[in-house]
Amino acid sequence: MHELTIAREVMRVLRASAAEESLDRIESVSLKVGVISCLHPAALRTAFSVLKTDDELLCGARLQVQCVPVVIRCSRCGGRWEVDPPEFLCPGCGSRRVRVLKGEEVIIHSYRGTRTGEEEGMLDEDSVGTECNAEVRH
Repeated sequence: MHELTIAREVMRVLRASAAEESLDRIESVSLKVGVISCLHPAALRTAFSVLKTDDELLCGARLQVQCVPVVIRCSRCGGRWEVDPPEFLCPGCGSRRVRVLKGEEVIIHSYRGTRTGEEEGMLDEDSVGTECNAEVRH
């Protein structure tokens, strides 16, 4: 299951970023997943849910997956188009000489977490939203 490997990598990146931000918990995670990344959003959510149960930082986190459409650029006419896979023809000139610009990526777009701070014996929780934009290798 490819999604399990990706979920593990997402969690590794989140742990490192949360440590830099001094976060105690991550509450929500937003991923951008290209429609031709070979990942199924429901399977990715399931893998994340299974793995997070044993992780103190992520155990309460909700995962949101946003699908990124395929965007191509035509080498012949220079047009930039959003297309539906598996058809990778330039809608402007009909050429097959196109380059995929978007649609293959897996990106941790952002996450929200909390940091607990102590000030004169008082415990205070801060909610922190972080733009991450970290690409996950797959």
